[in-house]
Amino acid sequence: MVEFKNNYALCLYLFDLIIVQLWTSNNYHWYLKQQMEFPASLKNRVACFTWDPEVPLRLHIMTRGG
Repeated sequence: MVEFKNNYALCLYLFDLIIVQLWTSNNYHWYLKQQMEFPASLKNRVACFTWDPEVPLRLHIMTRGG
């Protein structure tokens, strides 16, 4: 799954519900800024994510276990 943040050159990749990567763009090149890995157990997989509506560039990630 890929999602772009509006008004920013920021991209989020979600791999197999256990790896989240944040990429930024500068001078026509993409750079990996952060990678978060969650345990592979079903309760720790990413259930959903959303960008904060009030604070720019703040990401909220929820796992299936809460």
